[in-house]
Amino acid sequence: MADEPIYRLGYPNRDVPKSLNECLLDCLTGDMLGRVEHSVRLEQLLRAGDLAGLER
Repeated sequence: MADEPIYRLGYPNRDVPKSLNECLLDCLTGDMLGRVEHSVRLEQLLRAGDLAGLER
C-alpha cells in the first residue's frame, strides 16, 4: 500500500463547492430560509476558531 499513488481531487469550478456547501447547510440546519444567517455565523465561528460554538 505504501507504493500506491495518492490522489487529491479538486473542484472543477467555484460553483461546485458553493452548491455543495449550500446543500450541506440546508440539510444540517433544516432551515433553507435562514441560510444566509447561518452562513455568516458559521464563517464567524470558523475564523474565531470557536469549536464549541460550531458544535452548538
